[in-house]
Amino acid sequence: MPLKGPDWNDNEESKMMNTPYSRRHWLRLAGGATLLSALTCVQASEAEFPTKALRIVAPFSAGSGVDAIARVFAQQLSEQMGVPVVVENREGAGGMIGSAYAAKLPADGYSMLVATTPFVVGPIMQNNTSYDPIQDFAAVSRLAVNPLALTVHAGLPAKTMAELIAYAKDNPGELTYASSGPGTPSQLEMEGLKRRLDLDIREIPYRSNAQALTDMIAGTVDMYYTVQSTSLGNVQAGQVRALAVASPEPTLALPGVPTMAEAASLPGYESLVWYGFVVPEGTPANIVQRLNREVAQAAAVPRVTEAVQKLGFEIAPSSSEAFDEQMRVEAERATQAKQANQP
Repeated sequence: MPLKGPDWNDNEESKMMNTPYSRRHWLRLAGGATLLSALTCVQASEAEFPTKALRIVAPFSAGSGVDAIARVFAQQLSEQMGVPVVVENREGAGGMIGSAYAAKLPADGYSMLVATTPFVVGPIMQNNTSYDPIQDFAAVSRLAVNPLALTVHAGLPAKTMAELIAYAKDNPGELTYASSGPGTPSQLEMEGLKRRLDLDIREIPYRSNAQALTDMIAGTVDMYYTVQSTSLGNVQAGQVRALAVASPEPTLALPGVPTMAEAASLPGYESLVWYGFVVPEGTPANIVQRLNREVAQAAAVPRVTEAVQKLGFEIAPSSSEAFDEQMRVEAERATQAKQANQP
């Protein structure tokens, strides 16, 4: 208890405490102490993070492009952060099953989802309310972009896009294409390509990329218009043929394969899919930023860049704010496209 001088009395103490100045003074001190305590807790929380294994949910099958890039980053993040980083595959419904699952995980920074273009577009195009890509998640960072490539069964007579277009026009309704389900790039972009080229090619939806590829190799389905990373190994092995890639320029992953703009005489045409990490909404902002910094550090490692390029991706990390804006723009585009197609 503090000592009081001989002239001090409790009434004077009470008077001082009850003057307007003194109340403001003590409130400032109390508020400052509370803020300092909160900041200290936040800093300590980030300094201690992580204390256990991290989980990356890949909403597509093992062997898919999403799975592959998740594993590249998982390995590097584990080395950087000193904890295991586990990839969990939850495929189905064009990625929406895994995304809905991830939305319900604890918002503590220990669970991330690999989001792609279908993550935003799918729920809008299909009126799927199992999750909201903007409201239920917080953006961490974009990871990479990946152009689509049109690949065909090796036994198909067409060796070029021009030959494929001619064959499809001469045999309407005979050819088939694989899709990863409604709202996915393989479905939306192929339907758009069909409209622009006036082609009649039937859709065969698949639950997973792996099954779609297996059936294309066997000739059960004729073609698959999906990200180049998905069928890259099969193209290199001669099991399927790549006729065009939907990037502005030919890619390093598929040397000698023309752009779709050139091969199909569609000036300016391109189709790129983005990939990134998101976390459940409510994850502390400082943890989101910590994860963003870790991703940026991982993306700068030459081994990671080389591994991503071998998969057919282009490395493209971003701030969490820029990635959030990209997803919002994608959502707006999808909403406008849906409204334009409504009768």
